[in-house]
Amino acid sequence: MTNTTRQRSLMIAAALGFALPLGAQSPAVSGGNRPVSLVLKEKFARDQIAAVVRREPGVRGRDIIAVRRSELTPATLVYALEAIGQSRRLDGENPSSRITVTLMPASKGRTLSGTEMAEARATIAELAGRAPEDVPGVGRVARVTVPASRVPKH
Repeated sequence: MTNTTRQRSLMIAAALGFALPLGAQSPAVSGGNRPVSLVLKEKFARDQIAAVVRREPGVRGRDIIAVRRSELTPATLVYALEAIGQSRRLDGENPSSRITVTLMPASKGRTLSGTEMAEARATIAELAGRAPEDVPGVGRVARVTVPASRVPKH
């Protein structure tokens, strides 16, 4: 990890209060907003991981939030969307290499607004009603699409 990569990773971690970066940050290429796929996972390699945010490179890349079922809360969903928003602000809409951020369970955090809470609860309810499907690079999981408009711009 380069010093610049480490500094960007630490900025995202500090802004969210509980994000720990695993992957490389990168210079950005131009592009527009893209939606986010939210998927449910039963477990991750480490028990202490609540969610993994992954941003794939390029214009055809995708942004994915994988949340451990037992950690799927409005706060976790909002913080994961904020991690994507922070990364988009730092690295652009379409990064040139993969970016991965892990989120640990929040011990404390800011209070969610009524709108954030309502949108997060609606998304969680929608996800709960979905049947598993094959998602390339992720596996067989329940998935919903979160519109790009819901990703904070910061």
